[in-house]
Amino acid sequence: MRKLSQTEELVKILAGRARRHTLTPEQISRAMDEQEYDVSGLDALYAALEARGIRVTCLLYTSPSP
Repeated sequence: MRKLSQTEELVKILAGRARRHTLTPEQISRAMDEQEYDVSGLDALYAALEARGIRVTCLLYTSPSP
């Protein structure tokens, strides 16, 4: 059995945390910190998440109009 790369390992963790196939940048950042993930692999991480059908969304809050 081959060992998972750092990216594959993190994608597996994040896939388990995704709700409705969606993650926030904050969730990804927190997981990267927890796993001491090298930020230089960020493009590969996002590509691997996309390949699994996981989207990264930014939740924006807009205040109601007066």
